[in-house]
Amino acid sequence: MKRLYALSALVLLGPLLSAGCSGGHDSCCSSSSKAVARQRAIVTMRITRATLAVAGFARRQTRAAGVHMGSRIGTWMNAVRHIRSVSTLSAPTAPALDEDTGLYYTLTVNPDGSGQQNLFVDSAAQSPAGAFTFTATQWTGDQPGNYPATFNTVYQITAGNFAGEHGTIAITSDDPTGDNGTMTIDLTDAQKEHCVSDFTITNGVLKAKAHCTLADNSSYDEIYNVIGDVITCSTSYPDGGTQEISVNSDGSATEIIENSDGQSEATGTIDPEGNDTIEYDDGSSETVDVDTGNDSGDDSGNTPTAEAVKRRTSRATTLPRHVIPRKR
Repeated sequence: MKRLYALSALVLLGPLLSAGCSGGHDSCCSSSSKAVARQRAIVTMRITRATLAVAGFARRQTRAAGVHMGSRIGTWMNAVRHIRSVSTLSAPTAPALDEDTGLYYTLTVNPDGSGQQNLFVDSAAQSPAGAFTFTATQWTGDQPGNYPATFNTVYQITAGNFAGEHGTIAITSDDPTGDNGTMTIDLTDAQKEHCVSDFTITNGVLKAKAHCTLADNSSYDEIYNVIGDVITCSTSYPDGGTQEISVNSDGSATEIIENSDGQSEATGTIDPEGNDTIEYDDGSSETVDVDTGNDSGDDSGNTPTAEAVKRRTSRATTLPRHVIPRKR
């Protein structure tokens, strides 16, 4: 139901993302200007979070300047290298936490290097939550271990913060270090928002550009860079408005939304769970779950299961400090 409400709001207000008020900031109707800022704060942050989670960049455990090819690609590459050395079907790995999505996963790799990263809601791997399915690695000259190496992935996430995300990933690794390569992520979410992001990783440093189209066919462009341990995302809208997002290594973020005159209309502070406290230029503020577009409180009416409660408690007490329990 949350997703349905969010989609309805986007269809009604989506055009505001690509078309601001005319006649300058002072002549804008304040309610319309605020609606533009609100939707940009929510929608662009939601798509950015989803893209980084799918790529494996959302939660970066080291604070070095580079982010390499992301934790997800690194996990797959390590598994492929192992299976190549033993040339037998690997048994599914024990469930482990995928910090980027907040879900658990098992990994199975076939002798040809193809395989699946299956997602689960629970640590016992009893409640499926989707999967990343990757093809056999294509080595240069068909010689295993000869780089560049490419493979493709189809993914679908059915539970958790990013339920509804699905699409494809095309990966090229230029060498075995994981520090150099390219990755194209095609992502569609539950709100029918579609984004294609082209990542380039050079000596462990990420750069990317993205073009995102919303349910009403309005669109925007985004550029990713890395500054220290922060991933910055600069967004430009057709009406001249801009948005600057800074994503920290623990998944928290900040954002600034400006109109075409360069005047700030809103700022946001996002916690690792996607709860965005938005402060508007009129002095008002609100907290919104950007993944759904709803107020951050859970209005589903559902009582958490015993497993969910246990998982929350376990993760809060046993995992490293940079891992923050995710909402259900």
